[in-house]
Amino acid sequence: MPSLRPAVEADLDLIRSFVSELAEYEQLSHLVVDDREAMRAALFGPRPYAEVVIAEVDAAPAGFALFFHNFSTFLARPGLYLEDLFVRPAFRGRGVGKALLLFVGKLARNKGVSLLIEAVRHAGLRISKRTYDRATGKFLYEGPSQEEAVAPAKSKF
Repeated sequence: MPSLRPAVEADLDLIRSFVSELAEYEQLSHLVVDDREAMRAALFGPRPYAEVVIAEVDAAPAGFALFFHNFSTFLARPGLYLEDLFVRPAFRGRGVGKALLLFVGKLARNKGVSLLIEAVRHAGLRISKRTYDRATGKFLYEGPSQEEAVAPAKSKF
């Protein structure tokens, strides 16, 4: 069972590593701007713009989720936007991604935030939606049609 904890500034290089691995997985490494100071300021500066949760299995870093607050003008409600959820290949199929998603979903519910928008990629939509529905009872999907999102194809992003 994975253990989850909020990231601290000492995790900055680990987070950068996760981002690099995610970009490689998505075949988007060429788009990554690896600016350590900019990431440090954005995540751990005087006004953090995003939060990160680290998942560990037997004290080994297994994955992360990065999310931030947003606001829906149509619904007049605050929300949380899950930007990235990544699990290292060696830890996939062990409940790490599910634990991260449930954590962020429960955080949204506990904060009284009515809306969590998950950035869904590839065929993860079906699993993510089912897991998210269990965590919060609500799911809002933005992006390609669900048929396109669940098709086993390369990322369009």
